Amino acid sequence: LTTTAQPAAELRSSGKASVEHASELCFPDARMTAEAWIWPEEKPSGSWMRILSKYGDSAPGLRGWEISINDANRIHFRVVPESPNRDAGWAGLASSREVPVRQWTHVAAVVDGPGQAMRIFLNGRKDAETRIAFSRVQVNDGQPLCVGVFGGYNAHRFKGLMDEVRLTADVVSFEGKPPAAPYTGQEPRTIALYHFDRQEPDGLILNAVDPRKHPMSLMDGNLPALSPSMPGFGQALRLTGQDPKFPFKPKTFDPIPHPSLGQIEQMARAWQQRHPNHFRWDVLGKGSDDLPIHLFTITDFAAPDADKEVVLMVAMHSGGERSAATALFAFAEWLISEDALARKIRSRQVCVMAPVPNPWGYVKGIGANKFGHDTAWKWSPQGAVEPEQNPEGVLIQGLVDRLKPEVAL
Repeated sequence: LTTTAQPAAELRSSGKASVEHASELCFPDARMTAEAWIWPEEKPSGSWMRILSKYGDSAPGLRGWEISINDANRIHFRVVPESPNRDAGWAGLASSREVPVRQWTHVAAVVDGPGQAMRIFLNGRKDAETRIAFSRVQVNDGQPLCVGVFGGYNAHRFKGLMDEVRLTADVVSFEGKPPAAPYTGQEPRTIALYHFDRQEPDGLILNAVDPRKHPMSLMDGNLPALSPSMPGFGQALRLTGQDPKFPFKPKTFDPIPHPSLGQIEQMARAWQQRHPNHFRWDVLGKGSDDLPIHLFTITDFAAPDADKEVVLMVAMHSGGERSAATALFAFAEWLISEDALARKIRSRQVCVMAPVPNPWGYVKGIGANKFGHDTAWKWSPQGAVEPEQNPEGVLIQGLVDRLKPEVAL
């Protein structure tokens, strides 16, 4: 029925990640050290590159702190003080030296305490310092900590490698040199430490020293996101500086949780591996922007098809109303199980599912395809209307014509 899909291993995450808000990540008592090893692939080009950003933009109350590489290729560190109206301007400073490109640099941003100083360290040496007047840092409730991207929206992205992100609720002394080995997580007042050595089960979570505390999630889903780090440091987070092949909505949680297109492929591959006797995954074809339309076939392959009904289930446009797609995922998961009724259905029916017939609308969260057409309505008695702008409808029509299902849902 289908063409061959692109292997999941060839798809890569953008590397952008986030940590849910917690008050201690804001360092409200103005004593903090935020640090990371970075390997920028290139200099910023007209846009600052965010390293760590707990800094929103839609309202003053969402602004907190962030570390960036500015358009002069220098480290920039800014902090928003606490204020009664949550509208204080930020305090900040930039490094005196540029950040080397294509080599590892240890970067640390420090606030010494109320009324003391903000400092930037490069490779363990103090590079910049400014006195501060504030005594507390704003707690920006609801604003996640973002890695490799601006916390306010999907822009200002870092391109390169990042490793050993550590947050400490105290002033760390580097004694003129960077850390020679990975931290243990047992260092005093460590809030969070991310080694990036592996993607935890299901691939969505980047490993932390304490996985129960401040887990870091990839924004694009569980596509591969790691590359080799420095000798002795295992793996590093790879940040591509651009969106992945499959666009995403930059929210940690949507109203209806749903898998990305990459996760659907990985889920289908896993099901096919576990249940080769009654589950097959294919790609029906490519819709707008060459995004794949996944197809599931569930039946008892050992039983002859001649006496089976063909059941076709298509989740309409599956964009703004993702519940149809998620319902088919849940139904498919049950239908491949060893439940007695599921086995009976498999012996009597060939169930074919297209849970995401409009992948472009699915990732955008809208009902239309790339050309602005709702593919669920662009039909006539003769089939798909305006086929040149309705590739999804043409593929579904072809599927119907081939299968001639007794039951269509």
